[in-house]
Amino acid sequence: MKIFSKLKLATLTAIILGLSLFSQSAFADDTVKTGIQLAPASQRMTLDPGAHYKGTITLTNTGTTNISYLVSVSPYQVNDDYSYNFEKETKYTQISRWITLEETTGSINAGQVQILNYTVDVPLDAPGGSQYAAIFVTTTDVTGAIETVRADASPGIIILARINGETREEGKILSTNIPMFLLNPPATATVRVKNTGNVDEDVRTTIEVRNSLTGSVLYDNSADPEVNTLLPDTERTMTFVVNDIPRLGVLSFSITNEYIDDAQIKTATVIVCPLWFIAIIVLIILTIVFRILAKKRDDRRTRANSRNSTGSADKFNI
Repeated sequence: MKIFSKLKLATLTAIILGLSLFSQSAFADDTVKTGIQLAPASQRMTLDPGAHYKGTITLTNTGTTNISYLVSVSPYQVNDDYSYNFEKETKYTQISRWITLEETTGSINAGQVQILNYTVDVPLDAPGGSQYAAIFVTTTDVTGAIETVRADASPGIIILARINGETREEGKILSTNIPMFLLNPPATATVRVKNTGNVDEDVRTTIEVRNSLTGSVLYDNSADPEVNTLLPDTERTMTFVVNDIPRLGVLSFSITNEYIDDAQIKTATVIVCPLWFIAIIVLIILTIVFRILAKKRDDRRTRANSRNSTGSADKFNI
């Protein structure tokens, strides 16, 4: 009878434990995930004054729950450090007032895809040059919290438009700086460029780094140059980093920048010398100096002793 009671108790314990594990597993699998994806990340267009343009954005619900969303338009500019600015209005953000959204609110089920439509009505007196705006999508998750959809701190969609008319493609490369002495990798270079025109322009940068002692190529991006965009009336400083270099050695660093009609090539010899190596060199120099000074001191003592010995002999010479 006792054995039977113990068996019932063990069975009941196993059932409770199993239900507990099942409920925990079910709870874990029931986790709600929210998220949406917008494509493409940017849309570039060329428009005439008076044009009527129709654009679309693809919205995908990548989460596990249905969501509602808001759509809005804002200016797009950059700060002095080229971080995004979605509040600053300039003569290059007028297009944010020319965009009309077909829907400003909506909902989308989990896993579904929707197309968001918008139009751009360009005024007849629109100035020539570039215009920039951003289209945001914000979602309301299951807790009711509002979350702005951004990727890498950028908005959902960037609108980059060029209005036909009087355009100026002007700018120059202000400086290229390559540090000639490094304590440790990486090797870096900075390039400062200014856009004085009224349209955005790209800077193409090609870098080659060689080991000066062996002639081997350590880095070469000529097949895929770095491309950075400058907005009108802005100045941008770009930093380029090369990691795969020796911790001790001499490098030949060459950087080529192409911007509008301007092209500059700068080369420099870069010495990579860590602190421990400098400390060894300093120690060797100090040791050599110490030995030279010690030898001079010993030579002076030897000469002094020699003079004293000669003087004593002369004194007692009868």
